Amino acid sequence: MEAALRELQIPLTILRPAWYIDNAAWDVASARNTGLIHSFLQPIGKAFLMVAAKDVGHLAAKLIREDWIGSRIVELEGPSRLTPNDLALLCPESRYVQCLCPVNPGRICSAYRE
Repeated sequence: MEAALRELQIPLTILRPAWYIDNAAWDVASARNTGLIHSFLQPIGKAFLMVAAKDVGHLAAKLIREDWIGSRIVELEGPSRLTPNDLALLCPESRYVQCLCPVNPGRICSAYRE
């Protein structure tokens, strides 16, 4: 899609945000009710680029008001990379992080959090 958009004769900004940390909000109920945080991010000890949706919106609003010629790619990430384990530490009710593999739903790995 990006290649096709670049062929247009208009100024183009491609905004590439990192994983939305807002997705972690879906894990709060599970952590509270079962002590588990389910994560598609694997491995659970790997740090991932994350960003808040609000920050993406602010940057998009700023970029759309700028004048430029050609095409540009803007990548956006938050101040630090986080692991699924880091996210679990933010929720005191969680005892485990459980990774769910979307490619192989039968493959589940868990890590106990002390």
